[in-house]
Amino acid sequence: MEFDEQKHYSIPLKYKSGKYKLAEFENAENKDGEQMFLTYYWWNGLVYKIPKYDINVGNSFYNLSFEEFECTFTVLYDNNGVLRLAETERSGRKLLVYIRFDSQSEAEKAILECAKSSAENIINQLTKYKQISRLFMDYYSDNNTLIIKTAVPQEVAKVEIYKDSSGEYSSENYITWNDTINIMIQCCKDFRVFYSAVELVKQYIQKNLDRLDKSEDFKFITEEYD
Repeated sequence: MEFDEQKHYSIPLKYKSGKYKLAEFENAENKDGEQMFLTYYWWNGLVYKIPKYDINVGNSFYNLSFEEFECTFTVLYDNNGVLRLAETERSGRKLLVYIRFDSQSEAEKAILECAKSSAENIINQLTKYKQISRLFMDYYSDNNTLIIKTAVPQEVAKVEIYKDSSGEYSSENYITWNDTINIMIQCCKDFRVFYSAVELVKQYIQKNLDRLDKSEDFKFITEEYD
């Protein structure tokens, strides 16, 4: 694939029940025209839109190689022939691309379960850190992202004024929640659940602060960005 290229694909929203690879739709036809439209760009970017559901997903699939995308992308149709799931692999790991929910309550339940799992993973990683002085939880409503950063006493001492601002500290070491949450939120289109997921993670961290190795001046700071 040349660096100035982009490649387009269309996947029918209704098809025969079963699981299919991307190549199987090169000559597929869908008389009602209801499609998922995907575009892969040379800079390893995958975006897609589903006009029927008013879904537009972009900037969510970083470092996804073209070869890996074409070889591993699969879609699943239920017994009624409705597109339920689309997945690919990135560096050998499953990556959710699309999921169809039957209701908002189903979507919220799945998203919050994923958020709880992410919160558990965040705490498990933080237990390996020593002498945490600042624990920052930054969340971004424009792309449904949550980022955890930390600072040790030596780092805090070097900051003269804004010691409680995460932007004053290195961005090299951070923890994020599961990318699947972002995709699920975009697929269900109820962005209010983002704040429910953030609150769940926040409360879980607060309840498990005693598991962390903290300095005497420890602070847990949350901040929203858009």
